[in-house]
Amino acid sequence: SKSLVSMLGVATDESKLEFLGSTKIHKGAIKSTARQESRIADLSDKVRSVCSPALLIDENDIMASHGAALGQIEENQLFYLMSRGLTKQEAETIITLGYLKPVINLIDSKESPEKLSEYIESKVNHHARSI
Repeated sequence: SKSLVSMLGVATDESKLEFLGSTKIHKGAIKSTARQESRIADLSDKVRSVCSPALLIDENDIMASHGAALGQIEENQLFYLMSRGLTKQEAETIITLGYLKPVINLIDSKESPEKLSEYIESKVNHHARSI
């Protein structure tokens, strides 16, 4: 069997975001593969983010891995976009939407991805106005 657990998130204001992943490979599941990925972008230095992957493995002949990344938007990305004439708010919005676009594109509806993008943009813009 194969599994891929991919978790993407964006934390704003004073929020708390936890990704607690758990994958179990049972005895006898020979040649199974499992991967866990967690990524959180913090848009505020007041958020609390946690990525905690767990691989529970009862078999030897398998391939399993995990990765986690969390942190604020890189200053060089903001600088690059702002040097092209964008405001900090516009740059954060573009970076956040680009970060979440793979998830947005998975939604199987013509209307929902657009609404979700608009919602994310409004939250990023609200956050930028409050700082």
